[in-house]
Amino acid sequence: MSASSTPTSPSHIRPGEQPDANFIHFPRSVLTGAAVLLSLTCAFAYVARTSDIGAHRLRPAPAVASVDLQFITLADGAIEIRDAQRNADIKTLPAKSDGFIKIVLRSVMQERTSKGIDPAATFRLSQLTDGQTILQDMATGRIITVGAFGSGNRAVFAELLGARDNRGRSE
Repeated sequence: MSASSTPTSPSHIRPGEQPDANFIHFPRSVLTGAAVLLSLTCAFAYVARTSDIGAHRLRPAPAVASVDLQFITLADGAIEIRDAQRNADIKTLPAKSDGFIKIVLRSVMQERTSKGIDPAATFRLSQLTDGQTILQDMATGRIITVGAFGSGNRAVFAELLGARDNRGRSE
């Protein structure tokens, strides 16, 4: 092999070292730009999250019907749903059932427990003018749009509004 056909070594290889076949030289400016972009993105997300700059809050539509509910766990594990305003039973969920209402309650009760809030505090179930059904935890302010989980799950909660209305007419 002649001296003119000898490949010149890349600048990152020292004399006497063999080039690594798996090494890829990447421009430092591209890596620096990516690091700056990631850092700025994280910083902007943090500022927006902590200061509400750029936050867009949607106000729920007015309620057509609503009821304040209490969910009381009985000794046998069943859950009694009560109209908190009238102090009347609406429905009892059997202990071994694993329906949508119990799943939603587990999530909310876990938050209440972690914050030391009384599990018997009320919830407000509302049917809005735009057709949405929401469950609001009055103790934490958390709002769950139950229709987001499908029309069948929305119907389960809407049934509680109907049961309350029917009990109100029969009294």
